[in-house]
Amino acid sequence: MATKILLVDDDAGFASVMQERLSLAGFAVTALTTGHDLFQQLRMEDPHIVVLDLMLPDVGGVQCLKMVKEAYPEIQVIILTGMRDSEIEKLAKQYGAFAYLKKPCSGQVLLEAANAAAVVANKARSKRKESEENQDSNSL
Repeated sequence: MATKILLVDDDAGFASVMQERLSLAGFAVTALTTGHDLFQQLRMEDPHIVVLDLMLPDVGGVQCLKMVKEAYPEIQVIILTGMRDSEIEKLAKQYGAFAYLKKPCSGQVLLEAANAAAVVANKARSKRKESEENQDSNSL
């Protein structure tokens, strides 16, 4: 099963290029343009990774990050933004961002971050599944 990524960026052209690069590397990528779209999609899919721009038209990216990590702690969030604010970067890391990448960012740098995030996400999922199986066997 391919690692699922939700890519959220209000620049549809940029998102399309990054979606293609990640898809060619074997990821299953869904591109979205708003925070609202992200939360709708999170209810329908079970992604491993969210690639998140901080400048969205409807919801602040840091707020999205915080909400994703609170509701879905196993999802690894990669921030991909044009913002050059070190305080925002610190806040993103504090809220659990896996990586903070600054635009312009090469597809290779994003791919390396996505591969590393996939490893962490898959380990977290395996650990959760193992824990659930142990709980099921203990309840018998």
